[in-house]
Amino acid sequence: MPYSRHDAFIAPAQKHPELWRFAVGLVVLFAVYLGSFLAFGWLLQQGIGDEAAFRIMSAMGEGSPWAVLFFLATFVGMVLAAFAAALVHRRGPGTLFGPMPIVVSDFLQAGGLAIVVFLIASPVILVFVPTAQNMPLGTWAAFLPLALPLILLQTGAEELAFRGYLQQQLAARFARPAVWLVLPSAIFAAGHIDPTTQGNNWWAIAAITGLFGVIAADITARSGSIGAAWGLHFVNNVQAILLFSLPGPLDGLALRSVPVAQDSAALLPLLIVDAAALVLIWFAWRRLRRD
Repeated sequence: MPYSRHDAFIAPAQKHPELWRFAVGLVVLFAVYLGSFLAFGWLLQQGIGDEAAFRIMSAMGEGSPWAVLFFLATFVGMVLAAFAAALVHRRGPGTLFGPMPIVVSDFLQAGGLAIVVFLIASPVILVFVPTAQNMPLGTWAAFLPLALPLILLQTGAEELAFRGYLQQQLAARFARPAVWLVLPSAIFAAGHIDPTTQGNNWWAIAAITGLFGVIAADITARSGSIGAAWGLHFVNNVQAILLFSLPGPLDGLALRSVPVAQDSAALLPLLIVDAAALVLIWFAWRRLRRD
């Protein structure tokens, strides 16, 4: 498999690849992210008062627009957590990205390709289930200047943590691609499991999330930066959060809602279409780059 660019991507991680550092790095990653989330809540209380802060925090489970924005903003903590974990290995935070010119060009290329494929897939999704207006167009457009940068932050934070830190450090210790392709993707998928709301669909949602993780890891390894995975992730989440959203805590910013509960059997065809779109993007990206 043509992973020659991956060697340069993981080179900074190979300088101090000790497993004890990796174990400490994982603890730091979790602790800093959790601590930053708590700090966000405290700062919110100090800024707007206990009662208003409580209303926003309570609304996070109800999907109000401001609560979704607040949730997305908390991912600055994951960025800081990934940077802190890298420091455990005596690495600069910039080494998690790959070469910045490649990051930018790959982000635009993969993101543009994802837009084309999702434009093709969206009418197919509408065949299975009609959508309903979720918020007025003017109100939705007014939130875009805040929502788009925050989705860029959220997806970038996850790429730094999973395809940056985890993938790089695992690859620095284990030569087999199965380890650094699958393990971070499995952790990524596990973080999206919620049997309470997903019911018997939890396994399908975990499977498609894991599929996304493997595809993101593969294109990261082939390109030598997180740019392509970040671009794909960004466009995917813009579609899922801002355009067509399932009922749940992240539906507050969506232009249109998909009236299918996450535990409904009607969700499975949508997941199949989504999985097919991801595979098509992956295949087209490889053909475009001749990798």
